This record gives sequence, structure tokens and C-alpha cells, in this order.
Amino acid sequence: MPTVQFTNIPDLATIVSHFDSHPNAKLFLVHDHGVYLMPGSPAMPGRKEGMNWVTHAKDCNPDTDPECWENARNLVGGDDFGEDISESIHVIRGCVKDGKTFSIRVTPTSFSFGLGRKVKA
Repeated sequence: MPTVQFTNIPDLATIVSHFDSHPNAKLFLVHDHGVYLMPGSPAMPGRKEGMNWVTHAKDCNPDTDPECWENARNLVGGDDFGEDISESIHVIRGCVKDGKTFSIRVTPTSFSFGLGRKVKA
């Protein structure tokens, strides 16, 4: 079962902070220009004008990962999508607290969320 990893703890902390100040916020797992998490609100710190704030999955950022498209296809399939995963915020909060990556196991019909490995300082 493929597992998508989000390893940028400061970015995960930004998502948690956003949810703490916007309790009805949404969070999406998106596959189009790579694979990334994107809060549904444009009111995110560091957002470029006209752009949503995103944090890419490990090895799935087309700006930095030469094998991005193949990696993304292997992890989540070939079709683009945007899936509301707002219910995962409690898991992301635990990841930030413990300094661990956020992982999403992907099947053809479901996602499951978990704490990944400890991030080395």
C-alpha cells in the first residue's frame, strides 16, 4: 500500500496554527502540480498573491524533484484530484507535537492517516 509522506514539520505546524485560529477550516490532499496539502483558505501566511499556500509531499514537488510525476503516479495514481481530509488535523497536530512526519496510506477507495518517522533535527 503506497504511503505519501509530509516531512516539513514547520509547514505542518503552519497548518495546525491555521486550524487553531480558523476552526471551520478545510484541508485538501491534492494531486495536480505534484502531490500536496492545501488549506481551503487563502488567508495563510506566506501565500503569494493569487496563489494558495501548499506544502508538497516528499519527492512530489515538481520544482525540486526530477522524478515528481512518476513518484506521484506511484503513490496516488494518474488522475488529478482534490480530496477533503480536514478530519486528519488531529493526526497532524500529533505529528507536530512529536516531531514526526505525517503519512497517508492510499488505497483505491480510501486514505488512512498516521504519524510517520521522527524527523531528525
